[in-house]
Amino acid sequence: MIYEFAQKPGFLRIGTEAVSLACNPAMLNHVFTLYDPQEGKIEEVADSCARVAYTRWEEKESCRWQAVVDEQLVVEIALDIRQNQARLSWKVLQEGPRTHLVSLRFEGLAAAVETDAHARIALPSHGGRIVNPATASDGQKDHRYNWILDSFGACAFAYTQGLVAALRVSRMDDMMTSCVGGKQGERYAQLGVLLRYRYTQQDASYRQARSERGLSEDEAPAYPIAREFSVGCSEVWLQVLPCPALPAQSGWVPGARFIHDQLPGKRSQLYAGRMVYKIYMGSPAQGVCTTWRQAGNIIRSVYEKTGGIRQLVYLVGFQNRGHDDGYPDVFTPNTGAGSVEELRALVEEAAQYKALISFHDNYDDAYKDSPAFDADWVARDNRGGLLKGGVWNGKQAYWISLPQYVQGRSEERIQKTLACYPFLRETYHLDVLTASVFRLDFRQDSPAGRQRDLQARIHLVNQFAQHGLDVSSEACGMPFLGAISYFWHMPRIPRSLYEGDHRIPLVTFLAHGKADYGGTHTDHPSEILDGLLYGGFFSNDVSSQTPEKWLIDAAFMLFMPLDRIRNEAPVAYEEENGWKRVRYESGAEIAVNFETLECRVDIAGQRLVENGTAMIPQQDGAWLVYLAWEEPYRPVCLRCGLPEGTRVAALPLGTGGKALSLVAQKEGLPLELPVGVAYRIAF
Repeated sequence: MIYEFAQKPGFLRIGTEAVSLACNPAMLNHVFTLYDPQEGKIEEVADSCARVAYTRWEEKESCRWQAVVDEQLVVEIALDIRQNQARLSWKVLQEGPRTHLVSLRFEGLAAAVETDAHARIALPSHGGRIVNPATASDGQKDHRYNWILDSFGACAFAYTQGLVAALRVSRMDDMMTSCVGGKQGERYAQLGVLLRYRYTQQDASYRQARSERGLSEDEAPAYPIAREFSVGCSEVWLQVLPCPALPAQSGWVPGARFIHDQLPGKRSQLYAGRMVYKIYMGSPAQGVCTTWRQAGNIIRSVYEKTGGIRQLVYLVGFQNRGHDDGYPDVFTPNTGAGSVEELRALVEEAAQYKALISFHDNYDDAYKDSPAFDADWVARDNRGGLLKGGVWNGKQAYWISLPQYVQGRSEERIQKTLACYPFLRETYHLDVLTASVFRLDFRQDSPAGRQRDLQARIHLVNQFAQHGLDVSSEACGMPFLGAISYFWHMPRIPRSLYEGDHRIPLVTFLAHGKADYGGTHTDHPSEILDGLLYGGFFSNDVSSQTPEKWLIDAAFMLFMPLDRIRNEAPVAYEEENGWKRVRYESGAEIAVNFETLECRVDIAGQRLVENGTAMIPQQDGAWLVYLAWEEPYRPVCLRCGLPEGTRVAALPLGTGGKALSLVAQKEGLPLELPVGVAYRIAF
């Protein structure tokens, strides 16, 4: 492998004798962000100006640069090649009294150029996007951890035919960067990193925090805060991999598989064989949506109409007056949903239908009107106030400082919760926990950056584990793999990152088999197709008003087929004539066509889903068959090997309806069924 070092920090090119990738074709400057503690001002200094001087030392498999800024700040940057992997490391050797380093923007670690027709960059943003420098719009992005758009933004890929480079940052305080630009015929798309050394009072604690939505600013006293604090230096890794010549739409796959193999596996297999969903009890703004008794009816009906699947149900709004009310007090049951006795009866009844009941809780938000509110545990913003979160049910939420909370209060809260609700076992859901890992705490005695906040969240998960509860949470994000096994959803918003880019299921290749996740509704066939393509289970909050069909669709079209491959890694991706195909290591293949609303799921040599029909083989040799939506294509046939003309009885599940008589044809058993009713067929 060839790594050709540049004169300024970075590479000129990387690859082999036969094929290579450019690194910084745009010749973008590295940028040092400085802080003057006396003036409280931030300044950016590009390394093309006379204020920055480099000294360079190159050896066989390493290169080191010493940057001196304003003759005061001294930073050492090193690139070392270790077993065909490049490591970028750096350290601050000296700062001046008025020259404190905030961050280093390091440009051009790997790139794609228009003159290479096969070259692209691929980003996990929005679930996965390919950027072709020849067709994508100009722009620059800093890929801060964002649970909606960039929960896997700690890695990115540049590739061409026969070669892929996988870039990864190792810490929450650092960010991947991407940039697209250049004139026609010479356009580029390149990857870099933004490396954080310290935070200052100029950094917002959370960029959306504000007194909003008609709420007046609090007259809270100002707390002493840290004007600045350091988080130190970290490492960045770049792996260059020769690979088979693949089409441009799938050339990123070997890089994604490499990152996938480096990630830790699931902590728990608790969720295997269980369909996970939430029942929404209500909120102060909406009133009671579901009672405990109605929740029991939902669970029983799903059990009967699916042939007895196991369920895991989290109750949302079990406390006080419902969802997002009263935190951190969760010790007062929501009596609007029914009595405590009825809640206990729900748990006991659910067990009879192979359902496990647990709670949807929140260890991030706190409300001033809660009897358990304590300002000592709330984070401090960069102005010395209590750190504000969102406004829910017309009330301002404040954000708990988890680095502080896990040291002094969370263990007590867990113990009290289990004492109040002794039926809780095996699992517990924490809302927000994996969603908002980008806040800062400026408290003077113990400020915290993003990495420390992440570590506190994982510590909280471990505290629950000591009490026998596995924690599930909200959004599947790379930093939580290995600590959390089930996520409410895999974020994948189908919109462009750069205009003209192309959507791909990149996050599937990173996370599938490493975690279980949802992120799919079932109110339209395209939503089900999206769930199949991304390997994502159902994730809608249901209530007594929710159409029951949405749950039955989820059971047959998503849970039953995907449960069989939940621990497998994807290995190949193809696009052809509107079809998108993901193949797994066992040979299982999922293919969808969003234009025609067709889909196919083949597992272990059997067709389990075809378009709107599910055909699920059972251990006793019978089949459960289900039509989720009308077939506008052709009648779906169950491959059964029965002689033509053979009559087969189809028995409805959980409806008390009449059996159907199906007649085998040469192609198989035509499944002309009523929509929304499951049938059992035994040959």
